[in-house]
Amino acid sequence: MLIFKYNKNLRDMMSKKQIVELVNDLTSDGRHGDDAAFDIADGILFDEAGLEAGIKKHFGVRDAQGWLANKIA
Repeated sequence: MLIFKYNKNLRDMMSKKQIVELVNDLTSDGRHGDDAAFDIADGILFDEAGLEAGIKKHFGVRDAQGWLANKIA
């Protein structure tokens, strides 16, 4: 599994730029199927401190996992 560490300060939410870079990295090898995208999104949200809060704030969504999965599917 890929491990990204975009947010070095565990107390801060990720910036919009960091989130866009992460999504671009996740799709650099192509799009993923729906099931795989949800599994990947779940793992990334668990590993990346501040990602969920950043997605909710910068993109105005309530379901960060669904939003991220949709971006990479």
